[in-house]
Amino acid sequence: MLIRRKFSPEAAIRINVLVDAYVTSFLGASVGYLTIQSGLESQGVLHAVGIGIVIGTVLSLPLARLGDVVGETTVLGGVQILQFVSYIALGIVPGHIPMLGTLVGIFLLGRFVSPLRGALPPRYLQKEELVSFKVALRTSTLTVVLLGTATVSCALFFGIPIRIFSSILGGIGYLICILSTQVLKKMQQVEVVRRNSFALRLSLGSDVWISCLKVVISFAIIATGSVLIPYILASKGTNLSWLLFCSVFIEIAINYAIQKNSRFKNGNRISNLALLILAVSLGICGGFLLIASAIFLKSMIAFSIALIAVFCLNHTAQTFATIMAWQFQYEKGDDQDRSFVVAIFSMASALGVGFANFSGAEIYEFVGL
Repeated sequence: MLIRRKFSPEAAIRINVLVDAYVTSFLGASVGYLTIQSGLESQGVLHAVGIGIVIGTVLSLPLARLGDVVGETTVLGGVQILQFVSYIALGIVPGHIPMLGTLVGIFLLGRFVSPLRGALPPRYLQKEELVSFKVALRTSTLTVVLLGTATVSCALFFGIPIRIFSSILGGIGYLICILSTQVLKKMQQVEVVRRNSFALRLSLGSDVWISCLKVVISFAIIATGSVLIPYILASKGTNLSWLLFCSVFIEIAINYAIQKNSRFKNGNRISNLALLILAVSLGICGGFLLIASAIFLKSMIAFSIALIAVFCLNHTAQTFATIMAWQFQYEKGDDQDRSFVVAIFSMASALGVGFANFSGAEIYEFVGL
């Protein structure tokens, strides 16, 4: 009862999201260094990450339907227990193949969590509050991601093995997530009518699936350049690890500027078509600039300046694409199917990122980065 007085549902959701963001941002930013320190091949890790994302995305649909039936927090708590176990395993499994398998599991479970957490705000907030809450939460999330990437630089500076540090960080982080989910489970505010059937209903209308295709395409284009950045930086040594920190700082600034824009306040919105065109155009420009910089720029100063420009393009594109996906997932479908609808759009964005990992691996090998 004391915990319930101290924490609002919004605070419990924030804790859950922010702790997860810190853990995953550390692993995401350090995966290139983890690859080198563990003697793994970059293409193998890129494929492992892509496999985990794609399989996890597909399996997240029945899991989200289970959330509609028995409750999102019930299913989320179970997944977070598996995440706790997988991060502990990351630090102790022997051999390259078991380690790649563990990475597949970590990124697979990360996709399980996404639609379940994405369905939480509609259970506690009014519909007109959702997008503004999500944009504000994303600014906080990016601040935590900044801390996560800064932690990578600190770990490298002090010579701490990335694999061990990731394992410890994940174990502690997901223990906190498990506890916050249990607190949130006791705080239902908006009346929810649960589905009494587990059956998956895919006949959601052509507009839903067309919208999903737009999300897949936009994220696949934008993320192709983004997924290569940790590996390109790692290949150039530890001296450029500060750019990871710089990347998130730029993303926070861009997201904060968009958050303060009146178009995204008090239930206002911007055209999804405009968001799509802006996101794809900026993503293409960022990807070409990244590849050209990695190939032709030998000066570290020139390369760093070019990477900062890439960050500005990619993060602006990703923010626009993310807002577009949020607007789709909260506008489309029935509220009784909200977890399932959120899962479909989460699946769309994750499939885009998953495909980007595969295409990124081919580009990495073809160009010889």
